[in-house]
Amino acid sequence: MAREYKYRMLIYPNITRSKEIFKDSYVVLLPYIIDTLCKINKQLHITYLLPSKLIDKSDGGVVKHGSQVEWKYYEVPTNNNTMRTNFFFDAQTLKDISDYRNTPYDILYTHLPEHTLQLTNLLMNDSHSDGIRTFGYSHWFETSASVSFTKKMLLMNMVGILECETLGVNSNWLKNYVTKQSKRWFSDEILADLDRIIQPHQLGVDKVDFTPKRYKGKKIILFNHRGKGYTNFKGMCEAMSKLYKKRQDFEVHTTFDDANVSRYKWGKNMNYPTQDEYKKYLKDNVYLHINTFKTYSAWSISTTDCLALGIPTVAPNGLCYEEMVGSDYPLLYKKGDMDDFISKVEMVLDSPKFRSQVLKKLEPRIKKMVWGKQIRSWLDWNDMFDPSKYKMDGKDTKKVKLATKLIKQHKVVSNTQLIREMRLGGQSSFGRTRNRLRLNKKIKFLANGYEWVG
Repeated sequence: MAREYKYRMLIYPNITRSKEIFKDSYVVLLPYIIDTLCKINKQLHITYLLPSKLIDKSDGGVVKHGSQVEWKYYEVPTNNNTMRTNFFFDAQTLKDISDYRNTPYDILYTHLPEHTLQLTNLLMNDSHSDGIRTFGYSHWFETSASVSFTKKMLLMNMVGILECETLGVNSNWLKNYVTKQSKRWFSDEILADLDRIIQPHQLGVDKVDFTPKRYKGKKIILFNHRGKGYTNFKGMCEAMSKLYKKRQDFEVHTTFDDANVSRYKWGKNMNYPTQDEYKKYLKDNVYLHINTFKTYSAWSISTTDCLALGIPTVAPNGLCYEEMVGSDYPLLYKKGDMDDFISKVEMVLDSPKFRSQVLKKLEPRIKKMVWGKQIRSWLDWNDMFDPSKYKMDGKDTKKVKLATKLIKQHKVVSNTQLIREMRLGGQSSFGRTRNRLRLNKKIKFLANGYEWVG
């Protein structure tokens, strides 16, 4: 018996780490979202766009989802700014791989707002998905605090957000920050729309393990962020050099190629090709994690990876970290004050007992942040999968009656054949008819068609 799939979701990608793709936020985040969505609704079918490097079976790949998920090759430019510019939005390629002309999609889950206006136009005007609902998540915003580009794609990002019913960002701090950045372009009415659409979707943690470890030799301090201006990498190096002149009982490790500190006496650059190896390294070796962001910091998976394994973090106040660890967390330092930063690092280096006390208080908070719980709190998922909430044709329209008649005649019919026999042209869409058919209990929705069960 063919499996029932009442909803089809298309997930549009955001890939920015071609050389270190297993550290890319889209690559890390999406498996948790997909697994949770498949548990929330067993009748959801997901088309998941990924670069070939992640799906290459000879290389192990990362696609491990069940029959509810199909993946498609979709190569996109991986330079941050290049990927976001609409000049590289290839409508024909997307059409070929997603088959959106013959495959009605019910939900668009976009992870690249800069392309979302183009996506909704294609799907609404050039396909049979005119009844689609659009949701999103933004991994990154180009602002003067996050990039040094002369021209930035923030305005295109905000235009794409306005196409969504709801778009997640990873903290209230980030929501407030980008809304403030948008005031120079939009009226109060549009700003109110942005405030309604943009919602905090705080990220989660994998398995929580606060089992104590015994540390020998120099204590390992980890800076697992990119070596960019927004991470204040230069400030971190200056602070660690200053501390090393005072004491040599620590070593700083970095994990990104552009944050290589191996030229310093106190530094090493580490590289672990898989998440399992990386997590084992964290648990077995890292004594303290550090953040030195100064003007911009979204929710940091690099930080929560460590917190989940019982590794405390030193982080600045005034950004997103209070939402992560609580405003009373004792290792928050005054943003931009590197002497205060060094002081907090020394507090942990000097006292294993203090470190243990910090972790004991932190553990219950982190246990509430496991991925499944976090994702389920993001949205009213019942609303997303409420068939009455979709735009649809009237009950007795000609298209609805004809589609019902043809499905009944054929018993089982594909999307392509049904659309062809209904003689729907390029400007005539089937999506709203499909949404009406979903309310008919005599029609079973399949992955690529319909079955009459009346």
